[in-house]
Amino acid sequence: MVTTFTPNPAGIKYTFRSKEGPVGQHMAAVGAEMVIRAKHQVGVETGGLKNAITFRLAMSRGEVITIIEANHPNALMHHEGTKPHFITPQKVQVLKFNSNGKVAFAKAVLHPGTKPNRFLSDNLRPL
Repeated sequence: MVTTFTPNPAGIKYTFRSKEGPVGQHMAAVGAEMVIRAKHQVGVETGGLKNAITFRLAMSRGEVITIIEANHPNALMHHEGTKPHFITPQKVQVLKFNSNGKVAFAKAVLHPGTKPNRFLSDNLRPL
């Protein structure tokens, strides 16, 4: 006796090509884990950048994809690092900051730059 299998196109579409199916749910779990890892790796000064790290599921050419993003003004500089650069006041006459426990004022300061912290790309690895 020969048994034939006829695939169910709707079942295949649900399983492999929908956000609600098993593959979509796996992609959501992967995205959530990657966000946890990225938030753990990113530095916390005010928490704004950390809170901006999110994921979402999307469809691309019929496939479920996970998009991890950090929608924050400093995200790219934090991720890629910066070269030494001058900082000048934008809305006030002088900069005010603490230096060696004392309040200091300056019209410009040379920021030494920052090393990259690739909190997003470092965590793009299989789980």
